[in-house]
Amino acid sequence: MHWKLFYHTVAVYALAQGLALVVAREQKDMPAPFLPIAGQGASLISFLIFFFAATIFVLLLLEYRRGRFLYRSLFAIVLFVGLSKVFEIVFPQSLSMVIALVFIIGLFLLPLVWVHDIVVVIAAAGIGPMFGLQFSWQTAALILIILSVYDIIAVFVTRHMITLAKEMIRHQASFALIIPEKWQEFKNSLSTVQPGTGFLVVGGGDVIVPMLLTSSAYLIRPSLAWWIVCGTLIGVFLNHSLLVTYRRPLPAMPFLTFGAFVGLTIGFLFL
Repeated sequence: MHWKLFYHTVAVYALAQGLALVVAREQKDMPAPFLPIAGQGASLISFLIFFFAATIFVLLLLEYRRGRFLYRSLFAIVLFVGLSKVFEIVFPQSLSMVIALVFIIGLFLLPLVWVHDIVVVIAAAGIGPMFGLQFSWQTAALILIILSVYDIIAVFVTRHMITLAKEMIRHQASFALIIPEKWQEFKNSLSTVQPGTGFLVVGGGDVIVPMLLTSSAYLIRPSLAWWIVCGTLIGVFLNHSLLVTYRRPLPAMPFLTFGAFVGLTIGFLFL
């Protein structure tokens, strides 16, 4: 067990989840920006269509159009959406957009691991609640189950998730948390990052998807959301243990979903 790597993973992951709950608290009364509000069923279908359409689009780009500029442009768009939502908590919308652009430019000019992780943590904390606040906890839980099954297929059957992760890391356009084993390696350039060489790559989906459940649970009671965050850390532990044991790519969502459901169950017991 690589305990240092695990501690670093928990610290960065918990920071992202905690910030997402702060965003959920401030944005819980804002109108839904993307999904229809004509019922949970409609929102669920819309989210799944949005998710899989975006995934297919990126995979098609990988297959037919290989170019760093295009990948980094898509990366910047995702970052901009998430960063803007977070900064809107404090600043007017126009100013929050400017600050988001400054952060993105700063990342491209200073492509270090710690800069990358800070920007991705903030962006993820904006994207997760943006969708999660539109669901009931039951709908969010169903999404976690569906995407856990998808994660298993994408890693073990089609293996396109592995190809996608490697390609995005190579182009320095990966919406993922990059966790080094040594603190000083947070200062490393992104160009030195390769999975299996002292760095753990936590996919953006593994960070954002649990936020759907925590954000929706926050509408019931904040303590319930915090229990779910604690539960997802159980999933982080299980996933990390198997990663260092088998030293091969593994789908993290099933473990995160299991941990989130443990936290959800405990949280309901204390409601």
